[in-house]
Amino acid sequence: VAAHPRQSSRTAPGDIRFKDLNGDGVLNAQDQEMIGSPWPDYEGGITNNLSIAGFDLSAFLQFSVGNDIFNANRIYTDQYGSYGDNHPVRAMDRWTPTNTNTNEPRAMWGDANFNTRDSDRSIEDGSYWRLKNLVLGYTLPTSFADRIGYSTARIYVQGQNVLTFTDYSGFDPEVNYSGQTSIARGTDFYTLPQARVWSVGFNLGF
Repeated sequence: VAAHPRQSSRTAPGDIRFKDLNGDGVLNAQDQEMIGSPWPDYEGGITNNLSIAGFDLSAFLQFSVGNDIFNANRIYTDQYGSYGDNHPVRAMDRWTPTNTNTNEPRAMWGDANFNTRDSDRSIEDGSYWRLKNLVLGYTLPTSFADRIGYSTARIYVQGQNVLTFTDYSGFDPEVNYSGQTSIARGTDFYTLPQARVWSVGFNLGF
């Protein structure tokens, strides 16, 4: 969407300028248009398994390319000086009388100009590459396994959501606040990111 249906009439220096698409001099629902797509051009994964001298390594790399995310967090985080939300680092570059060459709006209490109305400012590239799963294991020599009463013994370390490469400014490009519904797909609104988890385990054979 390009603009919120509410009209803006109190624009001040440092406010965001929204495009009047139909040229009637009023910003309202008639200036909205469909933009972006939550559906990726390509998505998939790559799995690799290696083993040598008792060690084994398994890695699963997941990717999504070409999808957009509506970062609804910015409705609140980009209202610099308002609400109780933490602001992003880019707030340091907000408009001030001495810093006018910026794309970040001024700080204010309230949002008289509706700077955070739905617009393409909140549409971000959701493409990402993620090391989704990583397992490193070592199978102990048979002689050692025998001494502890087992035919085989293996120890491993496993990590989930180990590394993520993305330009998305939100917490996690792989989230959707409404679950799996296709109606609101690609919308992020304070959705908790997927946790990075490390675990240690043993495989023992009798």
